[in-house]
Amino acid sequence: MIVTSAGSARSALIGSRKFDDRNGVPVTVEVDQPVYDDANGCWRCVWRIGGLGRGIEPFDGFGLGEDSMEALMYALWGVEAVLSAPRNDPPVTRHGTTDLGLPRNSTPPLSDEYRNLFEGMLPPHE
Repeated sequence: MIVTSAGSARSALIGSRKFDDRNGVPVTVEVDQPVYDDANGCWRCVWRIGGLGRGIEPFDGFGLGEDSMEALMYALWGVEAVLSAPRNDPPVTRHGTTDLGLPRNSTPPLSDEYRNLFEGMLPPHE
């Protein structure tokens, strides 16, 4: 069993995207298939981000939900929160624009407080 730093077993990769280079390195995102987490009684969808240059990579996390769709949506909201964080200098772009083509939840549970929590998990850009 391969375990990510988020503490989740890896499952099948269901999606990936490359963003524009930052300092010569492409930013990459991978999202795994949601799996049922027996220990917690919910679904978990693991994601990984590479190329931010802000600490140990890949930076990973997960979305939890009552079903696989909700876990996937929380995962994508988490990815969007990390990639669009104001501390990313230079900002992450896709096709030269900061519109990353990812869903953003501007209402709870991913309020500004939660977005800041995701941002706080990453060390400042050096």
